[in-house]
Amino acid sequence: MRNNPQKIICPNCQNNFDKYELRCPKCHYDNSLRPEYKYVREMDWMPLIRQLLLCAGGYLLLQLLSLICSLVTSSILMSKYGLSEDGVTIINELLSGAKINLIINAVCYSGVFIFVIMISLPYLKDILRKYKSFTKISAGFVGFLVMVGFSVVYSTLVSPLMNGANQNQQVINEIVLSYPWSSLLIFAIIGPIVEEFIYRVGLFNILYRFNKRWLAYLVTSLIFGFIHFSFTSDIVNELLNLPSYIVSGLILCYLYENYSFVGSSIAHVLNNIISLISVLIASRI
Repeated sequence: MRNNPQKIICPNCQNNFDKYELRCPKCHYDNSLRPEYKYVREMDWMPLIRQLLLCAGGYLLLQLLSLICSLVTSSILMSKYGLSEDGVTIINELLSGAKINLIINAVCYSGVFIFVIMISLPYLKDILRKYKSFTKISAGFVGFLVMVGFSVVYSTLVSPLMNGANQNQQVINEIVLSYPWSSLLIFAIIGPIVEEFIYRVGLFNILYRFNKRWLAYLVTSLIFGFIHFSFTSDIVNELLNLPSYIVSGLILCYLYENYSFVGSSIAHVLNNIISLISVLIASRI
């Protein structure tokens, strides 16, 4: 039988487990055979099946919950307003309104948040312990400043060509202006944490573990960019907004690789908080 190069045998209990894990998941014996590469030791590793569940399962669950919420909401509105011309107009206005979009996003992100926490539960203690590191927290803050700096410079350069924010950001802006405190919780805290589990702890780790560091950076950042892309809106405007998301994805990957989940999550959360605050400030100018 061919040996799996990704697996090692625990010297304490003889359990077969992933060589990147900090300790044996069965007896919790410290893994002295873990690779000593700097980046591998900073990243948060789980068994491959858990990483696949975080990545594919988390993303698919997000889409499924969004579809179910949209169908249920549409059915309720159709039963109330009917399918007459006036009824359809009212339904479309409500479906595009801030309140329903907030509810759908809240249900979707909260559901996936619970899912990723359950998948990561045996490893949460190790992840949370790293928040004691001042270096990792500081790196997250610096990464956040770099993300904001690039976004400001890039937006200034291409703003004459842009037709405002992309569709994804426009929807979020409407929700933020109507429900700022709920938006803070959903879009600035829960949302970024969910995305870090899916795209960094999940997707990035999966590609990285097969010695494809460059591919992990490229694919993760591109996918992170395109999840904020709308193919049904102004394509030129969407393309002009895309580089900001891709570069942010690259920065978050770098922070995760070098400063663990702590660095990338702090930068992501702070970036979304500042975006939310800037929307509120802009509305009052």
